[in-house]
Amino acid sequence: MVPPRFFFTTTVLAISISLVAGCAAAARPVITNAPAPACVGNPSTENKVYAASAVSVRPALRESPPPGFPQKIIDDGLERRVVLQFVVDAAGVVDTSTITVEESNDFRLNKYLIAMVGASSYWPGCLGDKAVASRVVVVSTFRAEQTILVPRSQVRPRE
Repeated sequence: MVPPRFFFTTTVLAISISLVAGCAAAARPVITNAPAPACVGNPSTENKVYAASAVSVRPALRESPPPGFPQKIIDDGLERRVVLQFVVDAAGVVDTSTITVEESNDFRLNKYLIAMVGASSYWPGCLGDKAVASRVVVVSTFRAEQTILVPRSQVRPRE
């Protein structure tokens, strides 16, 4: 039997990251090529959390652990959508106490995505030349796809 493939797409504000992995693939962190913003290392002295629309440079994903979903979720082949909201501080660290599920059509997937987001690192949002805490919304779409192999002898040519 051919192992299923799964597609997992995460949209972080205007940044899209697509992961395609086999079930038996080695667990390696996902590292993006998002460049560090100029404000890194220059944190704001304010304790304010800004909306993504209010910052001049939005937070960007730096590194994330690989998605680790249970085989049951992969095998059923259903499409799912989960929307998470959380705060990334001025150092680019996710404040895990702020992670909330805003929308989900499969509660089984929520805990895996919450753990993945909590273990991720981000480039901070910037307001001018200062790194600031920003609210981030992540929209995750998950679709499992079973690959079926058909013997060549059973494939009919197109007419």
